[in-house]
Amino acid sequence: GLVVCFFVLFFWMTLSYRSSSNSLLSKLEVSSMKDALQKLDTLQRDARDKQRFERDSRTANERQRSYKDEVRTLDRENRQLKKETAELSKIIEETEEAHASAMGEADVKRLVEREAAWKNQVYVLQNATQREARREVEERFGPGPHHVKITVKIPSGHENDEGEIPTTDESFTMELAPIALMPHAVHRFLQQVHHKLWDGTFFYLNGPHVIQAGPQDYDYEEEEEGEIDQEKKQQFEQLKRFQKYNLAELTFPEYHVDWPHVPWTVGFTGRPGGPDWYINKQDNSVGHGPGGQAQHVLGDEQADPCFAKIVEGQDTLEKLYKHDVYPADSEYAYFLMEPVEIKEVVLTDKPPPSVEFTSNAINRKKKKKRKNRAVNKEHVPQEP
Repeated sequence: GLVVCFFVLFFWMTLSYRSSSNSLLSKLEVSSMKDALQKLDTLQRDARDKQRFERDSRTANERQRSYKDEVRTLDRENRQLKKETAELSKIIEETEEAHASAMGEADVKRLVEREAAWKNQVYVLQNATQREARREVEERFGPGPHHVKITVKIPSGHENDEGEIPTTDESFTMELAPIALMPHAVHRFLQQVHHKLWDGTFFYLNGPHVIQAGPQDYDYEEEEEGEIDQEKKQQFEQLKRFQKYNLAELTFPEYHVDWPHVPWTVGFTGRPGGPDWYINKQDNSVGHGPGGQAQHVLGDEQADPCFAKIVEGQDTLEKLYKHDVYPADSEYAYFLMEPVEIKEVVLTDKPPPSVEFTSNAINRKKKKKRKNRAVNKEHVPQEP
């Protein structure tokens, strides 16, 4: 009887196991227990990955809430700083107003008078500079118009066996402004030409609106002994020569409205101007005229001196315009990759008979009774 019961129980368990196995295989959509075990293992890994993802999401959400709290804190601090800044500005403004009101009417009048006196003194000195410049130009170089021929070495071909690029000499001519308009700038440039300071200098900048020439500075003292670049040393010596003759720049940025920066005119760079000069490729009468150079302290009142115009050899300059330059976004934006040397700059007009400047000759010319002369403000820059 026990044996029968055992077999009945075993048969029933076998049927139950098969039924459960078939149900499990059906739910897992597999055909064998081995596949079922693999499927279960995969499901367990997916569950663990899901738990890990949920945990990371909770951490990210917590960090996001923390960042939002920090942003709100910084925003509150920023508003507080703005409030304190406004309060300080108000205090400063009230202090300045109190200081101004404390000044008496006589003090204000005195300051206005002093400022007017200083401006008048500047006009007197500028007028005297222009008057003496005009006198010396007429006596040494003639009344004008003055013409200056500039010869440049234009590259013509590729490097030869010695590694040098052959050049051809080409030239252009500029006519200087009338000395009645720009006596100081014309005088300074003619002095530079007379001392041959421009011989051996370079056109080095070819921008969209100007092409610029000048003596280039070079610190050759830092080169090791025996490795000094003689050509670059010569460029540095050129700048020193301008300084030696005290002709490196103008005394003040002279300008006249009748000689604006239109195409093919020539102007000095910077303040007070020089030694570098440029040729206007386009109409720069606004950008380089009064108020056009705001980077300078007196940019609203002053302008670049425009002192000449190109009258011959424009084709030579147009060749220079086509030379390759460094990209606009580089450290040397619009600098010529190969600077073009200025071989020679000469005055082509015949100078007047030489005048012997002796003290006796000057005294003999001044036998007439002197008169106090009012300041001639005809060619003085207009008051801003």
